[in-house]
Amino acid sequence: MARIPRPRRTVAVVVAAAVVTVGGCTVFQRVQGGLERAKDRRDLADLTRPAPWPRDELRIPDGTPRAGAQGATYESGFSFSFPLPTADDPRALATYRMFQPADDGSLAAGGANCAAKILSCTDIGNGITKVVTHRTGNSAASVALYRPHGDRVFSVAVNGVHADQSRLRRLLIRTHTATDEELLRILRRPGYRTDWS
Repeated sequence: MARIPRPRRTVAVVVAAAVVTVGGCTVFQRVQGGLERAKDRRDLADLTRPAPWPRDELRIPDGTPRAGAQGATYESGFSFSFPLPTADDPRALATYRMFQPADDGSLAAGGANCAAKILSCTDIGNGITKVVTHRTGNSAASVALYRPHGDRVFSVAVNGVHADQSRLRRLLIRTHTATDEELLRILRRPGYRTDWS
């Protein structure tokens, strides 16, 4: 057997070590990526389980900010808040909700009991109701738009009465089915763990 000259042997060892290192890193990255995807699937199933609809029926407004949105699903629906500056408050948060209507079909399940004295309800067309909550000693003024659609009601609300109504209307009308990535971003808080993750 012929002897490999020392410089070639060193190069061969370095190349072999590089191949093993790169191969090991690739395998580790694939395993790590698989574990992260599995955790995302478990978290998403757990976070959307309470909703009355499958997660592929949860809708969010187009252009929902990628940062600052936080929400939850619950037995009667899904909601989340996100930054929406207004003339009243440049740091205002809007709350978008998708919920089941009351048994009588009214908006009362969403907090819009139009018979209440502190509320003013106005039909603004296209099936949308504007609800203004007047300021009282223990609550701030706010404006909300509600749009019933089949077995669900969509609403968007913001504190203060000077919110741009056309902007709120767009948030109700221009929606899309939330992707898994969007739902995780909205529903999963930092450090969230399921019982099995």
